[in-house]
Amino acid sequence: MYKLIDEKGSILVIAVFILLLLTMIGIYATNTSTLELMISGNDKVSKRNLYKAESSAYVGASTIDAFAYKPNTNTYGWFHPKSSPADPTDSNTWNDSNSQSIPALGNARFVVNDGGKYIPKDASLVIKPTYGSSQINVFHISGKYVENGGESIVSIGLKKRYY
Repeated sequence: MYKLIDEKGSILVIAVFILLLLTMIGIYATNTSTLELMISGNDKVSKRNLYKAESSAYVGASTIDAFAYKPNTNTYGWFHPKSSPADPTDSNTWNDSNSQSIPALGNARFVVNDGGKYIPKDASLVIKPTYGSSQINVFHISGKYVENGGESIVSIGLKKRYY
């Protein structure tokens, strides 16, 4: 067996190496935690925008549903006729003259497109009874919400019969 005579300072090298390794692990853990916090923050903003856009679309649906008669497209700026529907992906659709804001939801807006009449297959709704039209009207409703650098647009459909 060989006996090492001069081992002075070797423990210092090992200790410095272990400290360096622990420092690298700490930096990696900090960077990972920071990244995860950023991801969860973006996810929170994205979900909030989605839910508020969906809520604004449902406000538009309830607005249409509240009418006893089909609304006039010339009276309401947010209600667009079948001949010139509003494009939810176009930024001009979401200005004050083409869409309706919802102050209770912040930066939320909705727009309604008239989809025309819908007659179910094999239905007798084509014949208009004496008390009024029983054709079903189709509406395409879009809601938009913008906040914190993100935006969400949700589109839903609504079928309603006006008598």
